[in-house]
Amino acid sequence: MLTLIGTGGADKTRLALAIAHESAEHFADGIVWADLTSLADAALVPTAIALALDLSPAAGRPIAEQLARALRPRQTLLLLDNCEHVVAAVADLVFVLLAGLDDIQTALYSRIRAPELDQMACSSASPSTARPTSQARPSAPSTVERA
Repeated sequence: MLTLIGTGGADKTRLALAIAHESAEHFADGIVWADLTSLADAALVPTAIALALDLSPAAGRPIAEQLARALRPRQTLLLLDNCEHVVAAVADLVFVLLAGLDDIQTALYSRIRAPELDQMACSSASPSTARPTSQARPSAPSTVERA
């Protein structure tokens, strides 16, 4: 997991897209970009990501579970842009994906440091050992990479 943090206009999106372009050959199933800017409700994060992946979520099943199932056979880089206003929902979803998938790579970028994502990054080597919560706010590097 890679998290890019910077002020508005700091070219986080451009940097993430440049990184994606340079590493595209490592992702046989491509790169998916989800812009979360327009989300007014954090509960829509999984749906927005499903739409970016061209998935039609089935009613009656958790979308996060459906995303994990759809991504399991894929080698995809998932770029999540403008996470700052829905960071807790993004952290919850990325945690589920990291816990259930060996080959998922995520890049998240935001205008603010996200303690929920810091917690996840610290435990991403073994995602089943700790689940991020809004109460858990440890001090950790704001930029972390998980290979």
